[in-house]
Amino acid sequence: MRRIVIGIVFLTTLVVLINCPLWAQSTGKITGTVADSTNGETLPSANLYVEGTSAGATTDLEGGYWISNVPIGKQVVVASYIGYESKRVEVLIHPGSALDLDLKLTMKALEGDEIVVTAQLQGQAAAINQQIASNTIVSVVSAEKIRELPDQNAAESVGRLPGVSVQREAGEGTKVVVRGLAPKFNSITVNGERIPSTDEQDRSVDLSMISPDALGGIEVFKALTPDKDGDAVGGTVNLVVRRAPNYLQFNVRTQTGYNNHESDFGQFKGSFGLSNRFGEDERLGAVFTGNFQRANRSSDELNAGYSFIREAREGEDRAVIGVNNLNLVDRLETRNRFGASLTLDRDLPGGSLLFNSFWSETRRDELRRRKRYRLGAARTEYEIRDRQVNTRLLTGAVSGHHTASRIQVDWRASLSKTTQDIPFSHTGTFRELAAFHGNTDENSGPDAIPAGAKNRVDLTFFKNANYDSLDVEDRNLTAQVDFKVPFGLSDGVSGHLKAGLKYRNKRRNRDITRWRTSAFGINGIGAENPGLFEVDREQRILISNYIDSSSTLADDYLNDRFVFGPIIDVDKVNQFGIEWRHKYSLAEEFELEDYKAGERIFSHYVLAEVNLGKRLLFMPGVRFEKTSTDYKSIFGTPLGSDEGGSGLFNVVDTTGGRNYL
Repeated sequence: MRRIVIGIVFLTTLVVLINCPLWAQSTGKITGTVADSTNGETLPSANLYVEGTSAGATTDLEGGYWISNVPIGKQVVVASYIGYESKRVEVLIHPGSALDLDLKLTMKALEGDEIVVTAQLQGQAAAINQQIASNTIVSVVSAEKIRELPDQNAAESVGRLPGVSVQREAGEGTKVVVRGLAPKFNSITVNGERIPSTDEQDRSVDLSMISPDALGGIEVFKALTPDKDGDAVGGTVNLVVRRAPNYLQFNVRTQTGYNNHESDFGQFKGSFGLSNRFGEDERLGAVFTGNFQRANRSSDELNAGYSFIREAREGEDRAVIGVNNLNLVDRLETRNRFGASLTLDRDLPGGSLLFNSFWSETRRDELRRRKRYRLGAARTEYEIRDRQVNTRLLTGAVSGHHTASRIQVDWRASLSKTTQDIPFSHTGTFRELAAFHGNTDENSGPDAIPAGAKNRVDLTFFKNANYDSLDVEDRNLTAQVDFKVPFGLSDGVSGHLKAGLKYRNKRRNRDITRWRTSAFGINGIGAENPGLFEVDREQRILISNYIDSSSTLADDYLNDRFVFGPIIDVDKVNQFGIEWRHKYSLAEEFELEDYKAGERIFSHYVLAEVNLGKRLLFMPGVRFEKTSTDYKSIFGTPLGSDEGGSGLFNVVDTTGGRNYL
């Protein structure tokens, strides 16, 4: 199959190269811009073609176009744009010459008996035109459409597109699923530059950290073409940054809200943008944006595990399924987000330069209380975790677009980095053994389980405590260049050849650390300090030392469906960690999860786009990628901490690497 594809591309290229010089001697070209006749704003993705030929083009983001291989003599150029009146212009083409033709289109008006409507959003009209003009499957949302609805983050905005669904955490969209494939199979880019993963386990990107107010549009490509990265099998989500208009613009947006679950009025979201163009010819543009958001993402959660008991008997409508594990979670979480972006663009003769940088950060303060009914192990556990999670994204990119003679050159270079760190996480676990009555009804669903629990606070002891920290860094260094050459074989057959090179160097480091005190260590603290704690007969520290009897935090848990309690005082548990930190020991087995890894990808492609008249497009192409990976960690066998052991033995360094083609 690979040889067939290569053969098709080779033959197409050969025919084009042989015929292009001959055809170029009897053709000319047309260049210019397409703009709105009322305000002069350029119209991206407008469609232009020469009547009776296959020659045509669509305008770029600045409204510029370039039509090559236009037959000599009198020709008619047609420009069209959704929401605007089409325009026909007669021109005279001379051999080998270039004609400058700037066009202005007039918006359509729908006339009624008493009103005239001219209010289609220009931005969304551009998005629709881009979808129509694209040679692949793409969905586009304009900045105006994004701002119509108060989406909390970029994931929510992307999720409104067809073929895209959203994964949620605490009710908030975080990652996107394109065409049913998991988020790790998607490529997330900012102005075409790949964002490194924000997940410590895979390649997925958390889009909840990006504010939609900072975007100039969203593009979702759902089909692979040779000029796309080979690992974006799900799709590519491209977040487009804003470009400066031809006038000074300053805007401020604020929103507030109410969280009914926590009776909290503290929801806030704000953003601002400042943009303008400078110089007598307004060739230099600048856009600066900033945003802030505070969101209360607290929630009540229930999840249960089930086991098969027996098949249905005569007269029963179903088999008997029993609950073997029930988890009740009360989560208090506040998320603060910050972001800023700077974009500079410079128009040049025959091209343009663009620099953009993007910073976004999410800080999560989370307090999680969890009550676990473990029927299979006949115990009840109470867990409290206090932690901070910070996720950051920083990108910087420079790119250029140049046209010389018949060749278009696009290049870009970028450095992007994501980090996820957990500077503080303290967890305390309390356990009650033999925690259920013998007549507990396991077969009537989760609601029947709490009634069978003993809930003996006087028998619930401090099992263990952990301090955790995590630091993950993912970095991408990318360089890319693309070449595009138009060709024409006859009046009805034209198109372009496209080829490019790309190099991406990816590095990821992961470092996780845990300090812990097991039941043996906590029991020792209770035995060594008589009178300091309430203890049981085995000198185990009881949960009663840490209960906040006056707390109403979990009142109305799941609308009073369950009684969640007792409430553990997080300050008392954290104070225990501070006072007895010297009793915590390093859990060395977590060093097995640390690693340093790298990936280097060099790719090149050739793509031909052949227009057979106005209705048929033939697009053969081929792409090759060479991937080299390296990995460094350690391998060893941990000793069991519950048996009093600690550390690792048989430790060896683990290094490796592979090449893929």
